[in-house]
Amino acid sequence: MGISLALALIVGALVYLVARGASGAWLLFQQQQLLRDVLGTLQSGLEAPPAADLRAISREVAALDARNTQASLLLAALAAAVAAAASFVWQERAAIQPH
Repeated sequence: MGISLALALIVGALVYLVARGASGAWLLFQQQQLLRDVLGTLQSGLEAPPAADLRAISREVAALDARNTQASLLLAALAAAVAAAASFVWQERAAIQPH
Protein backbone atom coordinates (compact mmCIF):
# COMPACT_ATOMS: atom_id res chain seq x y z
CA MET A 1 0.00 0.00 0.00
CA GLY A 2 2.85 2.38 0.81
CA ILE A 3 4.42 1.85 -2.59
CA SER A 4 1.10 2.61 -4.29
CA LEU A 5 0.79 5.86 -2.37
CA ALA A 6 4.37 6.90 -3.11
CA LEU A 7 3.94 6.09 -6.80
CA ALA A 8 0.65 8.02 -6.90
CA LEU A 9 2.29 11.07 -5.33
CA ILE A 10 5.22 10.97 -7.74
CA VAL A 11 3.02 10.51 -10.80
CA GLY A 12 0.61 13.21 -9.63
CA ALA A 13 3.43 15.68 -9.03
CA LEU A 14 5.01 14.98 -12.40
CA VAL A 15 1.70 15.32 -14.24
CA TYR A 16 0.99 18.58 -12.40
CA LEU A 17 4.39 20.04 -13.31
CA VAL A 18 4.11 19.02 -16.95
CA ALA A 19 0.52 20.31 -17.19
CA ARG A 20 1.46 23.65 -15.58
CA GLY A 21 4.42 24.05 -17.92
CA ALA A 22 2.36 23.22 -20.98
CA SER A 23 -0.54 25.44 -19.93
CA GLY A 24 1.85 28.30 -19.14
CA ALA A 25 3.43 28.02 -22.58
CA TRP A 26 -0.02 27.84 -24.19
CA LEU A 27 -1.16 30.89 -22.20
CA LEU A 28 1.89 32.82 -23.38
CA PHE A 29 1.30 31.77 -26.99
CA GLN A 30 -2.41 32.52 -26.76
CA GLN A 31 -1.98 35.97 -25.25
CA GLN A 32 0.58 37.46 -27.66
CA GLN A 33 -1.74 40.34 -28.58
CA LEU A 34 -2.33 41.19 -24.94
CA LEU A 35 1.42 41.25 -24.37
CA ARG A 36 1.86 43.58 -27.35
CA ASP A 37 -0.82 45.88 -25.92
CA VAL A 38 0.91 45.95 -22.56
CA LEU A 39 4.27 46.62 -24.19
CA GLY A 40 2.77 49.47 -26.23
CA THR A 41 1.25 50.96 -23.10
CA LEU A 42 4.51 50.74 -21.22
CA GLN A 43 6.45 52.26 -24.11
CA SER A 44 4.05 55.19 -24.41
CA GLY A 45 4.76 56.00 -20.76
CA LEU A 46 3.04 58.91 -19.10
CA GLU A 47 2.99 61.10 -22.19
CA ALA A 48 0.00 59.45 -23.84
CA PRO A 49 -3.14 57.76 -22.61
CA PRO A 50 -2.79 54.01 -22.23
CA ALA A 51 -3.38 52.03 -25.39
CA ALA A 52 -4.97 49.20 -23.38
CA ASP A 53 -6.78 48.72 -20.11
CA LEU A 54 -4.01 47.11 -18.10
CA ARG A 55 -6.30 46.16 -15.23
CA ALA A 56 -8.66 44.31 -17.56
CA ILE A 57 -5.73 42.55 -19.19
CA SER A 58 -4.36 41.60 -15.79
CA ARG A 59 -7.73 40.23 -14.67
CA GLU A 60 -8.14 38.24 -17.88
CA VAL A 61 -4.70 36.68 -17.63
CA ALA A 62 -5.22 35.91 -13.92
CA ALA A 63 -8.55 34.20 -14.72
CA LEU A 64 -6.93 32.12 -17.47
CA ASP A 65 -4.09 31.19 -15.14
CA ALA A 66 -6.57 30.15 -12.43
CA ARG A 67 -8.41 27.92 -14.91
CA ASN A 68 -5.11 26.40 -16.03
CA THR A 69 -4.17 25.72 -12.41
CA GLN A 70 -7.50 23.99 -11.77
CA ALA A 71 -7.14 21.88 -14.90
CA SER A 72 -3.57 20.93 -13.93
CA LEU A 73 -4.70 19.90 -10.45
CA LEU A 74 -7.53 17.83 -11.89
CA LEU A 75 -5.19 16.05 -14.31
CA ALA A 76 -2.71 15.42 -11.50
CA ALA A 77 -5.41 13.96 -9.24
CA LEU A 78 -6.71 11.70 -12.00
CA ALA A 79 -3.20 10.51 -12.88
CA ALA A 80 -2.42 9.87 -9.20
CA ALA A 81 -5.63 7.87 -8.78
CA VAL A 82 -4.91 5.76 -11.86
CA ALA A 83 -1.30 5.21 -10.76
CA ALA A 84 -2.37 4.18 -7.25
CA ALA A 85 -5.00 1.77 -8.56
CA ALA A 86 -2.67 0.25 -11.16
CA SER A 87 0.13 -0.12 -8.63
CA PHE A 88 -2.20 -1.73 -6.10
CA VAL A 89 -3.56 -4.20 -8.66
CA TRP A 90 -0.04 -5.01 -9.84
CA GLN A 91 1.11 -5.66 -6.25
CA GLU A 92 -1.93 -7.82 -5.49
CA ARG A 93 -1.36 -9.90 -8.61
CA ALA A 94 2.29 -10.32 -7.74
CA ALA A 95 1.32 -11.43 -4.22
CA ILE A 96 -1.09 -14.16 -5.36
CA GLN A 97 0.91 -15.56 -8.25
CA PRO A 98 2.94 -18.64 -7.36
CA HIS A 99 6.68 -18.14 -7.52
